[in-house]
Amino acid sequence: MSVPVVDRTTPVLLGGLIGAALGFLPPCCVPCCCVQALFAGLIAGALYARAAAGAGHFPDATEGLLPGLLAGLLAGAIDAILLGALQLLAVSFQWMPAEPIAPVPGMHPGLASLFETFGRLQKTGAGLALLFLVRFVTSAVISSLVGALFGMAGVALFRKPAEGIGAGETRGGPGSLPG
Repeated sequence: MSVPVVDRTTPVLLGGLIGAALGFLPPCCVPCCCVQALFAGLIAGALYARAAAGAGHFPDATEGLLPGLLAGLLAGAIDAILLGALQLLAVSFQWMPAEPIAPVPGMHPGLASLFETFGRLQKTGAGLALLFLVRFVTSAVISSLVGALFGMAGVALFRKPAEGIGAGETRGGPGSLPG
């Protein structure tokens, strides 16, 4: 029996956009990219399970991995771009010292060198670009992983059972007992 083709684009886009939007609401707005990815993966998994049920397919929980991963990636990218833009805006209004922060006397030489490096980056503006790049990459990786996990959870929680399988019944498979 062939598996029907189920559209993944709509669940990914809607899950990513709604997840990113829900992550910016005050109760959920925490300094963690995982909240947006959690919502995005769960929504994408639920929408995928619904679309699969409409096509007459009973999806396995692992089928929510790809929609959840891509929706989490989209939500993480939106989060990183919007928060990066807000951060640049906040820094432009913030007082920037003319001289870089001087290391404290008696400080470890490696830490003092780090202070000097950040001071040079601060003067050129490259520090903000580096910070934005690091935030974007880490947000993309973490959001993808969290989105993938919650995409599988969304499919597992919101899928409709196949016909002929009621409460308490299971499908026969390798290693199952007859009867």
